[in-house]
Amino acid sequence: MSLMVGTYGQFEVAAAEGRMEFCRELSRIVIAVGENHCKLLVEWSTPEEMNTATQFVKYAVHCSTLPGRFPVDEETTEGMLYFWFRFYEEVDKINKPEVKQMLWPSAFRPLLLAILAKVEIPSAAATDNMCASDVDAFYSFRADAADTCMYISRLYFNECMEVLHGALSRLVSSATSPWQPAEAVLYVLRTCDDTTNHYEEMSLVSSKRIQGLVLLEQIFRELVGRLPDNARLRQTLYRLFCSYSEWLRHHADLVGPVLSVLVEGLQEGTSAATMSTAANGLWDICSECQEHIVPYLDQLVAVCERPSLSQFPKCRVRLVEAICRVISTLAADHCSYYTQRFVRPHLEQLRGLATAGVSSAVQDQLVVELCLLKAIVHRIDPECEDYCDLSDVQKQAVMEAHPIRLVVADDVFWQIMARIFQQWSSSVPVMQAACGLLQRLTLTLQEGVMFRVDQMQVLLVQVLDVSV
Repeated sequence: MSLMVGTYGQFEVAAAEGRMEFCRELSRIVIAVGENHCKLLVEWSTPEEMNTATQFVKYAVHCSTLPGRFPVDEETTEGMLYFWFRFYEEVDKINKPEVKQMLWPSAFRPLLLAILAKVEIPSAAATDNMCASDVDAFYSFRADAADTCMYISRLYFNECMEVLHGALSRLVSSATSPWQPAEAVLYVLRTCDDTTNHYEEMSLVSSKRIQGLVLLEQIFRELVGRLPDNARLRQTLYRLFCSYSEWLRHHADLVGPVLSVLVEGLQEGTSAATMSTAANGLWDICSECQEHIVPYLDQLVAVCERPSLSQFPKCRVRLVEAICRVISTLAADHCSYYTQRFVRPHLEQLRGLATAGVSSAVQDQLVVELCLLKAIVHRIDPECEDYCDLSDVQKQAVMEAHPIRLVVADDVFWQIMARIFQQWSSSVPVMQAACGLLQRLTLTLQEGVMFRVDQMQVLLVQVLDVSV
C-alpha cells in the first residue's frame, strides 16, 4: 500500500495534463489494492500506518472525482464504486467515531459531490453525440453511483441531507440554473429513503439525525414546489414521492402538498411517461398513507373523471385502483357512497358502448371500461377480521353488506353484460375482459354472488357456444 501511495504524485501530474489513459491504468491498480486491503485503511495502530491509509483514501477520492462524463471521456469512476462499497463495509464495522468523523470531509463528502455532478443527465445535444451503448452504460453507471450514495447516507445521514438540501436550495434560488443538476439531487435523494425509514422505525432520535430529518422535511415543504418546469425533472420528483411514501405516512401535513404536485402531472397535455409516473406515485401514496388520503378523496375522484385521462387507459386504471384502496378503508356508508359514485359512470359508459355499432374503436373503449370495472371490484374490498372463523350464516351476512354487491344486485348491470356477450361474443379481447370481470366478481364476493349464478352461467355458455 505504501508503494501505491508513492505513485500518487505521478497520478496528480497526469490528471493535470489530461493523460486519462495513464490515470485509468493507475486507478485500476488502486482498485485492486484497495479492495484487498480495505481493513487496513480503517484499522491502523501507528501514526505511519494512519498517514499511509489517509493518503491512499485521498488517492482513491482523486481517482473517483476526475473531470468528464462516463463513459465518453472518463472511465475511472465506475470501477471505483465497488471499492467504495467495500470501504463502506469496513467503516461501518469499526467502533471508532473519530475515524468516521475524519473520513467525511476527506473522503465521503467530495465523493458525494462528485457523484452529484457525474449522474447529471446529459443535454439533448450531448446525448445525440453518444452511441446507444454509451447511453445505456451511462444510465447503468448512474444507478450504481446512486446506490453508493445510499451507503454513504447510512453512515452520514445528517451530513448528506445538509449537502443535498444546500445544493437544491442554491439551484431553486437561481433563475438561470438548468434542470439537470436539480434532477441529479432528487435522483440521489431517492436512495436515502431506506435510511430515513430505518431511523424513524428504530426511534433513533439523536440530535444529529433529527437535524437531518428536519432538512429532509424542508426539502419537501419548501423546495420541491420551486423546481424548474421540465418533464424529466417532474418524473424523477414523482419517483422520489414513491420512494418516500412510507416516510410520508409519518408526516401527514406533507401528504396534501405532495398529492397536489402529483395531480398536476395528470393534467391535459402531459406526456404519457410523465402521466404514468404520476399515477404510480399516487398508487404508492394511497397505499402507504390511506388514513391521510381521505380528506382529498373527492379531489382524486374528480381527477379520475377527467376526459383527458381517457387517452391513457393504463394510467386511468392505475389511478382508479389506488383510490379504491382508500375507499376500502372507509366506514360502510361512505364506502358504499363512493363505490356507487365510481360504478355508475362506468355502467352508463358501458351501456352506450354496448348499443353502439361494432368497430375497432368501440372495442378498445369497451375493453378499457370493463378493465376499469374489474379494477374497482378488485380493490374495493373492505377487510373483515377473522373472516375464516365465521359461520356460513355470518359469512353470508358479510358478503351481503359488501359494497360491490351493489353491482351484482343491479339488474341494469346484467342487462348490459348480456348485450355485450351477445354482440361481442366473437371478439377475443372483449370476451377476455368481460369474463375477467365476472371472475373478479366471484373472487371478491364469493358466497355473495350465488344469487346471480344463473345469469352468469347463461353468459358464459354463450362464449362456449361461439368457441366450439
